[in-house]
Amino acid sequence: MFETRTHALLKQHILAAKGVGSQGDGSVQFLCASAEKAKTVCEVLQGELNLPGAFVLEVPASKTN
Repeated sequence: MFETRTHALLKQHILAAKGVGSQGDGSVQFLCASAEKAKTVCEVLQGELNLPGAFVLEVPASKTN
């Protein structure tokens, strides 16, 4: 199996990655700088790497006072 956190097709679109779970049955979370980059990551995971189930969770920026 390939390592998605360091995969060449994904590296240019992610700022950081975190593996969650253990023993191969977990998942990975990617941090992207924009919604467009996150969409591209999902497209690569699903299309190029045949990994269904990828989705984008957009967290809005918080205001600081």
